[in-house]
Amino acid sequence: MKISEYRSSKIKLAGNPKTPKEILERLSKDKDIRIRVCVAENPNTPPEILAKLSKDENKDIRRLVARNPHSPKEILIEFSKEKEMKAEVALNIKTPEEVLSRLAEDENYVVRLRVALNPKTPKNVLSKLSKDKNDAVKEAVASNPNTPKNILAILSKESYWRIRKSVALNPHTPKKIFEKLAKDKESRVRRDLAKNPYTPKDILVKLSKDTDVFVRWGVAKNPNTPIKVLNQLRNDKDPYLSHNAQVYYNFRALEF
Repeated sequence: MKISEYRSSKIKLAGNPKTPKEILERLSKDKDIRIRVCVAENPNTPPEILAKLSKDENKDIRRLVARNPHSPKEILIEFSKEKEMKAEVALNIKTPEEVLSRLAEDENYVVRLRVALNPKTPKNVLSKLSKDKNDAVKEAVASNPNTPKNILAILSKESYWRIRKSVALNPHTPKKIFEKLAKDKESRVRRDLAKNPYTPKDILVKLSKDTDVFVRWGVAKNPNTPIKVLNQLRNDKDPYLSHNAQVYYNFRALEF
């Protein structure tokens, strides 16, 4: 076997979730950075091996350890104190709540943004971040499935359309807010509402008559759209939409 082929096989082995612990242990000490990188991001690398890789001389490997949900709690706590690692720890779903709470107050908006994106961030922390001075952070809070409904209601009134857009895509947004967003003046908000598979059928019926063709496209593609609405969209004035609505209609008709 050529050296290049041998290296390639080791890289594949290092990244394979089914690779035995003993082999991952050996690969984690390999001189080739690419191999250690694969071990560090492998979803099944044991905590004890990740603990050793957390001291690797390569920053990228340490960052991957900080992201890996199998990394020991103690390692995540230590990494959360390092400026270059905070943003990685903020995204880790196994990061302790007290650490996420502290990182939510970090001066770096990227760190706060990632805390806002983390689906395991506590509701009280998301509530605080919903008042962040940075719109990108508020947008992330609006997209988080763990954000309280009363906070989603507040964010649905934000002047920045991208925040309202994220509320429109959130699977836990209450129907009353969906109804309000269906009348949003910004078509891009209505487009995402039309795409959301959690949007109630009666709202999709209304959106199927929207003046914006891309809103109607979203309705046509939505798996929650009633088949009778798809039938109507087959006669849409937009030829491309009507053609594709026919395709979606035929596909859905097979389910009945």
